[in-house]
Amino acid sequence: MKVLVAEPLAPAAIELLHAQTGWEIVIADPKTYRPHLRLRCAAGAQCGEGRQDVLGAAPKLRVIGRAGVGVDNVDLPAATDAGVL
Repeated sequence: MKVLVAEPLAPAAIELLHAQTGWEIVIADPKTYRPHLRLRCAAGAQCGEGRQDVLGAAPKLRVIGRAGVGVDNVDLPAATDAGVL
């Protein structure tokens, strides 16, 4: 599974992700993550954006994870329509 980290995470969190067997971790930042959405198709993403345009650019995205509180910056109806948790 390819996991795209699109926003800063604590080093300990990155280490935990890298420790998972079978996970390919791609570290990007809010300005450079978009090209990774189509490359070999992200199966998971940690990002602050779950907007419809982002969801449309990642056809095989299955999960949006968020480091923080709340989901006010995730377009929940668009994610649900796309089958993304």
